[in-house]
Parts: sequence; C-alpha cells; structure tokens
Amino acid sequence: MCVAKGPTSTGFVRDGSSFEKAVIINGPMSEFVTVEWQWIAQHYPRAQRLPSEQGLIIRKGRYFDLITFTANGVQRTVYFDTTGVK
Repeated sequence: MCVAKGPTSTGFVRDGSSFEKAVIINGPMSEFVTVEWQWIAQHYPRAQRLPSEQGLIIRKGRYFDLITFTANGVQRTVYFDTTGVK
C-alpha cells in the first residue's frame, strides 16, 4: 500500500511547498502517482487533473516528483519525495 506522509510529530510541516517540505511517498511504484493526485485533491479540491508540468528531480541523493497544476486559477507546484517508492 502506498501512502503520503504530511505533518510529522516534530511539528515540521510537510506541505509540499519545497524540497525541504516535500510530501513523503512510500510504497509500490504502481500506486504512487495515484497517491500523489489523491493528496493534491485533498489539499487543492479544485485542482485540474492534468498537470501543466511534471518532472523527476534527483537532489542530494533523494528522488522528487514535482507536479505543477492550476487550482482556482493559480498555478501551484507540489514537491513529493518519492525516494521510498519501490
């Protein structure tokens, strides 16, 4: 089962707004894209399903999936740490 992890017990918020605050995705590769879009739908209910941009970036030995989309007429980018996806 693939899961997205948001806020942590330390109070550090993983809101997907930067590499440092990326939402952590763990689980099988076959599910991670669905989980990313579920997270986006939960936090941005009016997000358009088709991204205007999506990319994989390797930074400091970690893998990140960046999804840029439009919600309420505003372009947003969410960072997902997909290092734990297998």
